[in-house]
Amino acid sequence: MPRAIVRLSPRAERWFLTYVAMLAEENPTAARKILNRLAELKENLAQFPEMTERGLIPGSRRIVIRPLILTARVRKGIVEIAAIRHERQKDAQAPCDFKNSDET
Repeated sequence: MPRAIVRLSPRAERWFLTYVAMLAEENPTAARKILNRLAELKENLAQFPEMTERGLIPGSRRIVIRPLILTARVRKGIVEIAAIRHERQKDAQAPCDFKNSDET
């Protein structure tokens, strides 16, 4: 089975980089840890795109790497992490921007 391409949507990537930058100011070790966990997740998703639980939005997958909740989907053979939220955010399980994340 060929490996899938895994990427973050532009919106998810901006959110994640902002979050990691703020976290690094307070706790550089925690920031490195979350970066490593995302890299590991991307490797796993490349091999097993549907390894996580189904999300609330049809066609989506919910991925938890505490304290973050990611929403992903497979589109045109690419696994896209379309939204990332902190678990404390109200819309962490069903982000409204998931439906409009057609940015490339």
